[in-house]
Amino acid sequence: MWRGTLPAGKVVTQLAMSMDWLPTLLSAAGAKPDPAYPADGVDLMPVLSDRTPEFERTVFWRTQDMLAARQGDWKYVRWDTREYLANLAADETENANFKLKNAATFDRLKRTYEDWDKQMLPIPPEVRRGPWENQKNRARDLEPVKR
Repeated sequence: MWRGTLPAGKVVTQLAMSMDWLPTLLSAAGAKPDPAYPADGVDLMPVLSDRTPEFERTVFWRTQDMLAARQGDWKYVRWDTREYLANLAADETENANFKLKNAATFDRLKRTYEDWDKQMLPIPPEVRRGPWENQKNRARDLEPVKR
């Protein structure tokens, strides 16, 4: 609760990610980000304070040999060379691959990720190293849902 700003017990289902904290907290404090260092996230105070409705958005991330794009309940993921599509509403543990069952959604999210990635700087090779073998092996073993 934040008296006069956020009511106690308020529930918001807006898709958000860690990069949204900086612009949201700056806004809550009445500050603005330095224009020389624009924030990667978005200011969620308008949604939290009911000034604007929740909005559709796609969030992206990439690290090591893993990348992803999430839009609503759908999440496109590529680990190493293996790609899959998760449906977070149907399978919150992300153990099922919906790539074949929902090919159009898979293709759309993959293209959306690729368009975003073209605007980003490359990840330096030294950053690509890491202890990700267990996750890569798990992703490699996921079979597509065929029903």
